[in-house]
Amino acid sequence: MSDTIGQDMGQNITLRADGGNQYSYGARGLKPKRVSATLTRPGDTSQYAAGDQVADSTSAPTAIEFANIVPAAAEGCIITDAKCVDSFNQATKPNMRLYLFGGTAAPTPNNDNANWAPSDADMQNSFACLEFSAWEIGGTTVGTGGNCASYIRNLGITVEAGAAVSSIWGLAVERGTYTPGSAESWKFT
Repeated sequence: MSDTIGQDMGQNITLRADGGNQYSYGARGLKPKRVSATLTRPGDTSQYAAGDQVADSTSAPTAIEFANIVPAAAEGCIITDAKCVDSFNQATKPNMRLYLFGGTAAPTPNNDNANWAPSDADMQNSFACLEFSAWEIGGTTVGTGGNCASYIRNLGITVEAGAAVSSIWGLAVERGTYTPGSAESWKFT
């Protein structure tokens, strides 16, 4: 449960204590919203090189969709924080960059483990990227029995959905060398 602990009446901003020394802010009268999407990679352990696409298929990948992130089509919101939960706890953690895209259609991803090569049109719809590179250990078992999470706080990223859509999309790219688990998944919130 969150409690409002302060308001700037001139700007209509509220600051809320979310528990555990975590705070969030938003426009007075609006409620924070959590939107999540999960990426599950193929059932292999092919090592990623720097710049490789992390995708859900080696032949017909789809973009990560954050559905209904805004209240209605063509409206906006602010991303205040982000989290990535990894279903595995590999000894060497990923160094993942999540590119975010607006527009009226999902960007075209490359196949899993292929070099990331976005089109000019897709990059024109890119509005931010999130770096998930500092990981907190959850379940302590190394590999499939464990998990870990990466948090990014105080972002303030303005989002505006495209005409007739209320979603944004993401494409994940490994920035280092990473050996994944078979069917490893990442939940982005």
